[in-house]
Amino acid sequence: MSNYQGFHIQVLHPADENTVRSVFEKAPNYFKETKKRLFTEADIELVLGTNKPNFNKYTFALLDGEDNAKGLLDILQDPSESTHFTIEWLVIAEDVVEEGLDELLEKVALQWAKDDGGKQFDITLPSSYDVGISFWKKLGYSVLTETEENITLSKTL
Repeated sequence: MSNYQGFHIQVLHPADENTVRSVFEKAPNYFKETKKRLFTEADIELVLGTNKPNFNKYTFALLDGEDNAKGLLDILQDPSESTHFTIEWLVIAEDVVEEGLDELLEKVALQWAKDDGGKQFDITLPSSYDVGISFWKKLGYSVLTETEENITLSKTL
């Protein structure tokens, strides 16, 4: 797909669990901040599985020049609202988190969604995940709903 400073993006399939595991192993702080725990095999199944059969599901991996997984982005599209996409996961390996690759994945996803007729992107985060909330707001997302536990941010494309 896209190429950025030696990185490229590839579409993942259910058999790509080692790629997802590799990213998750390299991002323990993400799990501590968002889940209050380390990742589990169930998280891998959530990313690659078919636990939401009524949605179109798209998962992308960010790979370096040696095909080492450095990030992943998982998106759902509701077929009944085909212009609406939800970001389920955006995880970047800690050794490259400062390189702006999270922004790269978001931009690729937005362009991909626009090409598919997308009009809106949402993401739900724990209300306590200040770093993540600031990141998404910096990218132009605004608060859609907020509870004590979660905040949902939205961006019109």
